[in-house]
Amino acid sequence: VDPEGSKLRFSISGPVFSVDRDSGVVRLRQSLDREQQDTVEVIISLTDEGVLGTEPNTVSLRREIPIRDYNDNPPVFIGRPYSATISESTKPGSNVTVTPDIVATDQDEGMNAELTFSCYQDPAKGSDDICDVFTVHTEKIAQGKFGAWIELRRPLDFETRPSYILTIQARDASPTNSLRAVASVAITILDVQDQPPIFINAPYSATIPENTIEGTRVLTINATDGDTGSPNPLMLMLENEPMGHFKLNYIGHPRSGVAELITTGKPLDREDPIITQNGGAYTFSIRATELINNELPGDSTTSQITIVLTDVDDHVPEFSQPSYEVSIPENLEQDTPLPGLAIVVTDRDLGPNSRYTLALRNVHNSEGVFGVVPTHGEGRTPIVVKVLDSSRLDYDVPNEEAKTFRFQLVASVDGEEKSTTTVTVRLQDANDNSPTFPQPSYSLQVPENSPQGFRIANLSATDHDAGMFGQLSYAVKGFGAEFFRTHPTEGGLYVERQLDYEEQKSYSLALVARDGGGRETNANVFIDVMDENDNHPAFEALEYTRTIREGATEFEPQFFVRAVDVDGPTQGGGRVSYTIESENSISGHVFTVDRDSGEIKITRPVSSMDTDRGQYELLVVATDHGVPPLKNDTRVLVRVGLSGNQRPIFRGHATAGSRDIPGPPSYRSSIPENAPAGYNVTQVSATDPDGLDELLRYKIVGASDNFVIDDQ
Repeated sequence: VDPEGSKLRFSISGPVFSVDRDSGVVRLRQSLDREQQDTVEVIISLTDEGVLGTEPNTVSLRREIPIRDYNDNPPVFIGRPYSATISESTKPGSNVTVTPDIVATDQDEGMNAELTFSCYQDPAKGSDDICDVFTVHTEKIAQGKFGAWIELRRPLDFETRPSYILTIQARDASPTNSLRAVASVAITILDVQDQPPIFINAPYSATIPENTIEGTRVLTINATDGDTGSPNPLMLMLENEPMGHFKLNYIGHPRSGVAELITTGKPLDREDPIITQNGGAYTFSIRATELINNELPGDSTTSQITIVLTDVDDHVPEFSQPSYEVSIPENLEQDTPLPGLAIVVTDRDLGPNSRYTLALRNVHNSEGVFGVVPTHGEGRTPIVVKVLDSSRLDYDVPNEEAKTFRFQLVASVDGEEKSTTTVTVRLQDANDNSPTFPQPSYSLQVPENSPQGFRIANLSATDHDAGMFGQLSYAVKGFGAEFFRTHPTEGGLYVERQLDYEEQKSYSLALVARDGGGRETNANVFIDVMDENDNHPAFEALEYTRTIREGATEFEPQFFVRAVDVDGPTQGGGRVSYTIESENSISGHVFTVDRDSGEIKITRPVSSMDTDRGQYELLVVATDHGVPPLKNDTRVLVRVGLSGNQRPIFRGHATAGSRDIPGPPSYRSSIPENAPAGYNVTQVSATDPDGLDELLRYKIVGASDNFVIDDQ
């Protein structure tokens, strides 16, 4: 702004910029290149129009304008082309020496000149593992100058790949328009001696007639060192050729690895056992050995040579043996080959000259029993003899001659018999019969107190097989089998432990017969234990005691003794009879006992003066009804007490529940299953013979978890 308000005019020096004289807008007149000139110095002038004839005033400013870098220069590799040589034995992690050093520069500045090197693969050229084999690292040398070095990542193999072309990419770090450049490094892999020799077109084979003359060329051997970068000379040698039918004829230098295989003067025979065993092929080996410095042997390789000999017709078919003997089981099925019979017919000729027919000639006891397969053969043919009639194979017949078969096998050529062999077949017993008991089940009885070893029954089985298949062993199985035993080879059934009718009245067992071949048969055995009178009656108490008042003539409540006998129905069935054997009454018999029920009754009023000690002492005897009868006794004490000494007596009357039940102190009642707590089940009452009922107290003995009683 001019202080006098005059109009201002702008101007700028130099050819680079221009300025609008009125608005002062500066414009670029020509392109800039920071790499050629990084600043521009200009003078900016401002001139007014002057006032009233005065000269215009001018103000000038000198300014230096910096040129900001633009990423317009790609990286440039220096010293190309690059090459490197590395041994295939170099270990991964090693640096690859490149000539010259890989260096790239960038004329830009800042991030635009920061370079990074990497291995580059062109997608258009397909996949290559070179970036897996080598990796490229970056090293800064100076501003805008960077070096690259290469590291080996994976082992090398000259024989797989003798060279690589590694493309290195240099890219700047511009965040907006990054530029790159690429350079190639030719990497040559140096071969080391790590590969054995290689035979070309191995393995080798050829076919020649057995009458080939001496000196005939059979085939050509060609070997080369596996290390093709620096191959060593090779020495060839035949191995495993003991017959001496062949030799080597070297072509060119003896150590060139090339030779012809030719026949020697020793004739070749197709029927030679060694050649015949190999199916007409004569097999041996050839070895190629590297010579280090033309002297020391190095790595070697062997390859197989197979010479196939063609036949001349000069042999007849022959059986492998003049006779054969074989034993077979009797249970072979129809069309089954005879096991263990290895018959081979061999005509050592080949092709049509080795063909023949086979037939079975019946000799002894063999008509229609067996057949031969095949009926035509060629060369070496395994022969199978099959069963045609299995019903004729039976070892268990009484005729011993029927257990042996004989026949002949005949080999013929064009209808003319050439050779025969005899076959003898002997039958062997097979385990085709299971043990058999005379009957499938047995019902037996044994006294309960039988001693150990007591024989219950002589049970045994039979087996129609012979030898070990007819040898039987026995065992007892089933619940309670531990109480019994059997003889391991003779059978029978014996007592092993004490039997008790009252513990177990019967047993259901299985007597198992097993033959030597594993076949089993069971006979069901049902054993009833016979009861014996071996249990004495047993009283429920060792001693019975009751107190009654002076002068009483009956017991209230009734007084019973009871004994139990556990023997079975054949020994009285638990029935017991009671008697009084003795009592201590001075005046005579005061008591009696019911023979069947055991109720003790009073025959006349009791008195405390009728005994020495104021109580009656009885000896009651219980006798069972077994054979012989057994008995037991118990003491009964009847105390005679004074008034006030009597036990309470329940009134035999129940009022609650579904009904009233009269009788002695036994109460019965029914309640619903969902009865709530506090439900009134029944009411019991007792009286004291001494007349003091108000002093009675009640309690429940047993079942107190579910019921309660008012103690008064």
